[in-house]
Amino acid sequence: MQAGHTSPFRAPHSLAQADATLLFYLHIFLANRLGHAYPPHRGGTERGRERTPRVPPLRILIANNHLVNFAGSEIHALELAEHLNGCGHEAVLTALVVAAPFTGEAIRRRVPVVPMRKLDWGAFWDVVWSHHVPAFQFIHGKLQLKARRHLHGLLSSVLALERPPLPADFRMGRRSLTFLPNSELTLASASRHLPCDARTQILRNLAPDAWVEAVRGAHAAEPAAIACVSNHPPAEICELAELARAAGMRFDIIGAGQSGTARRVSPALLAPYDLVISIGKTVNYCLAAAIPIFVYDHFGGPGWLDAKRIGPAEATIFSGKCTPGARPASRLLAEIRAGYRRASAFAAQTASWSAARYGVGAQIERLGLLEGLDRRPQALLPWWWGRRRVRVFNRALVAETV
Repeated sequence: MQAGHTSPFRAPHSLAQADATLLFYLHIFLANRLGHAYPPHRGGTERGRERTPRVPPLRILIANNHLVNFAGSEIHALELAEHLNGCGHEAVLTALVVAAPFTGEAIRRRVPVVPMRKLDWGAFWDVVWSHHVPAFQFIHGKLQLKARRHLHGLLSSVLALERPPLPADFRMGRRSLTFLPNSELTLASASRHLPCDARTQILRNLAPDAWVEAVRGAHAAEPAAIACVSNHPPAEICELAELARAAGMRFDIIGAGQSGTARRVSPALLAPYDLVISIGKTVNYCLAAAIPIFVYDHFGGPGWLDAKRIGPAEATIFSGKCTPGARPASRLLAEIRAGYRRASAFAAQTASWSAARYGVGAQIERLGLLEGLDRRPQALLPWWWGRRRVRVFNRALVAETV
């Protein structure tokens, strides 16, 4: 941290601290008048490549309810922070619950993680980007954090934790808040709970640069190694594993469920496999890297993707809900063998399209999430947004989901 600037996190009070705080707020005032970002930042590099952001470097807080495991919302936040820091911004992760193994991965990726209770009341950020109802209410209702833009991601169509964090009768007015559902399904599910004048943009599950750069140039003629990425593989997938192994194929389950192992999915992890069976974020990864992907899990799924199936599958977050219903393991194996070559060709043909559609930087730029920020940072919720209103809203939220 440069001299003359204070951290948004708590520090011991002293006369020097007071002087630094005065200088910090003076800098904010001048930045607002001159239209500059604050404080000044150094540029950054990623994988040896200089990356110049289209907007001035920004201070960005990314808030989750929890940062503990390698689950969807945690990885989503980490991918955002990695990309933003690589572009020269200053992105910080925060959560109500912070623990290993996530903290170890964040340290390896040089992404700062701060427990939410250590954030300072009324601190200034350029962008506050939140996920989950409890995190939103803590940083906006209790801490009253100020920012030039507020973003809130909606990452699930079914979990109460991912519901819109404001009641439907709340009036947004001129508040700088945009909701970011990750699919048409999530938007449709959230629409009856969103404030009537809420702004929404679809930010699809992310495919970081590492996947785009690992695009495959060739595929095997026949599948010999299969990976199933799932924390909750259904019974027919476990039976499929036995059938595939009996047929001489390698079949590994990657995930926390059954006898699998939990780890972060990476291009290197999937490199030995000819195809992947999965749903959700892993599908976006595989599409960007031209890895043949068979979409199937506990909801069912369409199986191999093609030009006709990819639209409905994408609209349902690649969850498999577009084609619900379980299929016998023997039928799944027959589908995998029969469609592998066509799926390999489709993966190769759509890799560049997928990279442009799901890439982190491509989506942020296309949606203009970091452009046209307000000149002055403002708290999102009014001062009278008290604890009683939050408790009433929480009880209604729980009652609707029991």
